[in-house]
Amino acid sequence: MRCDPVCLEAEALGARMIGPGELALEPSETAALCDEINAALVDEGLQVDAPVPERWYLHVSGDAPVSGSRQGSAPGIGAGWPETSPPSLVAPGAVARHLPRGAAGPEWRRRLNDLQMILHRSPVNETRIGAGRRPVNSLWLWGAGRLGDERPEVPFDTVWCAAAEAAGMARLGGAADAPPPPGGQGWVETLERGRHLLVLDALFEPLLARDVEAWRERLSDYEARWFVPLLAAFEAGSIARLELDVGVHGRFRPLTVRRSMRASIGASNGSGAGHRTRSGALPEWLISEPVEDDE
Repeated sequence: MRCDPVCLEAEALGARMIGPGELALEPSETAALCDEINAALVDEGLQVDAPVPERWYLHVSGDAPVSGSRQGSAPGIGAGWPETSPPSLVAPGAVARHLPRGAAGPEWRRRLNDLQMILHRSPVNETRIGAGRRPVNSLWLWGAGRLGDERPEVPFDTVWCAAAEAAGMARLGGAADAPPPPGGQGWVETLERGRHLLVLDALFEPLLARDVEAWRERLSDYEARWFVPLLAAFEAGSIARLELDVGVHGRFRPLTVRRSMRASIGASNGSGAGHRTRSGALPEWLISEPVEDDE
């Protein structure tokens, strides 16, 4: 399960979550905080690992159970995994409704409260506050569960993304993954034929923060670096099809441009597959900006 470091700040409408990207933790700070947390979790058979400062994971150690009763001294997750929400759905003022919930919710909220007390007393946070930096005063728990035998179906040859989640799904589905380049200028001509998914997610943060100016600035940046060059490549015949998927409330409204038509606009409940055709001659592009508002 992910347990990313965050800072919860009180506002008039409720708590606002400051994500790990804005906290800019140093590797040494990350290591010290994980050591403090793991010292408190060892008796429960749990452990936190942080491959990078922005992404932490909570694991069940050894053969500790993940369901059953907490009675007695046996370590493990007594009520099982909780229901959780990814940070991308947590708008300002909506933190409380996205805390661990379901049958296992009370146990995990109790555990989270204990961890918040440890973070409150941490020397790392005392140093950060003294330097005028935000503390890590909580962890955001999400994405719990075990990896099963079923693998996702990924209808792309390559997924270009910066997010670890998208890269992981690509690998599970047998697709290649790569970090996106700075922009689309001259990039299409260097690619092999096939279907390519480009995930652009920089609009998430300003959208959830309701920062209109930052959202407009990033959209303008996308326009200059990606949309204009890719449209030019399409008009030059280097791309067989362009599809822009903008998701709201879990639904996607794709704008599709193919060589055989000007444009078609439609809606689907997921990938927009009803608007896609296969072309073996030229690269195909899906530029995906997944946005899900909180209700």
